[in-house]
Amino acid sequence: MFEQGLRSVFREAWPTAEIKAKEYDSVLQRRFVDGCFDPALQQFLRLHTRTDDFETMVGKVRQYMDAQEQAKLAAVGKKRSV
Repeated sequence: MFEQGLRSVFREAWPTAEIKAKEYDSVLQRRFVDGCFDPALQQFLRLHTRTDDFETMVGKVRQYMDAQEQAKLAAVGKKRSV
């Protein structure tokens, strides 16, 4: 949802701009990273998406979030009941 909201705001702010242009793509990326609440996700994005475009970065975010969710589920499944 955050990605779509960011794109919508971008289109309203710059209606004639090409969203895939390199300078606008980097603006979207910076705003996306800055808007993330999870510091670990911000660090991951800064380290692993420096050369990616916005769409590729969003794909990596989805993979990261899926991996985090799987890790949480695995941790819950390993707890012993007393």
